Amino acid sequence: MRLLWPGLVLGDDPLADLLTAARTPRRLGLLAVRADGHAVGLWDGASVTESKRRGHYVQSRTAAGGWSQQRFARRRENQAKAAYEKAAGDVADLVEPVAARLDGLVAAGNPGAIKAVLADSRCRRTAALAAAVPLPRLELRDTSRDALTDLAVRLLSVVITIDGQV
Repeated sequence: MRLLWPGLVLGDDPLADLLTAARTPRRLGLLAVRADGHAVGLWDGASVTESKRRGHYVQSRTAAGGWSQQRFARRRENQAKAAYEKAAGDVADLVEPVAARLDGLVAAGNPGAIKAVLADSRCRRTAALAAAVPLPRLELRDTSRDALTDLAVRLLSVVITIDGQV
């Protein structure tokens, strides 16, 4: 059995301990980031209380070859970098001020994008929280406020497997 929260130990009554841990309200930072958009939010144990969402334009890949292909690739890289900087700015505005009071950071989306956002110097406390409380990265369907809610609900859900069956 893998327990979600680091440091959580099951005692003499593991079922009771697991239920207590599952019922404990968690305050979370939420980060959903892809090249085409991002959403940042705060979860208070029951719902998303604050959030910011932005869409980004990043040019799609081209079938052209030679110099054009290289030029478009550089343009895509620059557009993605600008998008991740905007996401880092929203993390700095929303999550950074309360990072010390959060139980963890739920991150979803493109792994390179998440890494770029958390590497931004404005996101030091949030990056430290993500490192101190390593939570699984989740799949992301989109970067809407509903997607942020879905991330927190999926992370906090308890799945019990008995005899290899879910």
